[in-house]
Amino acid sequence: MPCLFCRSVSCSTLAILALISAPPAPAYSQAANGQHSVAPPVSRAVQRTGPITIDGRLDDAGWAAATPITNFTQFDPNEGQPGTQRTEVRFLYDSDALFVGARMYDSLGAKGVSTRLARRDQGTDSDWFHVVIDSYHDHLGRAFFEVNPSSVKFDALGQGGSNPDASWDPIWEAVAQIDSLGWTAEMRIPLSQLRFSRDSVQTWGLQIRRFVNRLNEQTQWAHWGKTEAGGPARFGHLEGIRIGTRARQLEVLPYVVARSKFVRPSDPNDPFQDRSEYATRIGGDVKYLLTSNLTLDATINPDFG
Repeated sequence: MPCLFCRSVSCSTLAILALISAPPAPAYSQAANGQHSVAPPVSRAVQRTGPITIDGRLDDAGWAAATPITNFTQFDPNEGQPGTQRTEVRFLYDSDALFVGARMYDSLGAKGVSTRLARRDQGTDSDWFHVVIDSYHDHLGRAFFEVNPSSVKFDALGQGGSNPDASWDPIWEAVAQIDSLGWTAEMRIPLSQLRFSRDSVQTWGLQIRRFVNRLNEQTQWAHWGKTEAGGPARFGHLEGIRIGTRARQLEVLPYVVARSKFVRPSDPNDPFQDRSEYATRIGGDVKYLLTSNLTLDATINPDFG
């Protein structure tokens, strides 16, 4: 059949041949649509039994019940090669929180650990460990939880490939310890700080990364190359979290502000001008989860602090 544009039989034949011989789409294009081109790595969270003290020591008996994640691949400097420093990460959960326990081995022990003390959300020239959670498992959401060996926390929230918003400051705990084997970290992330479906058994997207400062080595659990499309669509899976009936999530942060003012009156005999004044203000911030994806933020008598 001739081509409708140039009336040439050879043109239509070439077009058909071109369609037949067209190269397949890159493997990572499926991941960009929320489908994994290769099977994602999977980890299971285990229900907590016994108390877990967030002190960074990993000596609570409950951690032994969780199977550790140990397969980490270099993103830098030797892309695709196994990490040179062993890492073990475990997950526990209860009705209130997700617990993360991480052991970062170092071949030089404590001497190989690099750390700095800084304010929250400030970058440091140090080792670090972080967990990224896509709790809705929509291949878009990213909640970052990071800690360095000095227990400096970084947290941020982002969507898809957008730059994460570091002004997001959820309530969570993280403590790290340096020891003869390297360093360890424990995290407790309240479920109230995450947004997820109403399913009784949850599957979340998960990425884990570690950075060894002295080697300039970054490793990741769910691996993709530097020339591939990455992000939440390529995350691994965290499975096994069972969530029963959830109470309404309400957070109240009250405040009290006291103020004093001392002045020298222009007229010492003026009975209406005090040398000192005292005042007190009371108010608070309220955060209330109305639905699974709608939160009310309110302030009563704001102090503009």
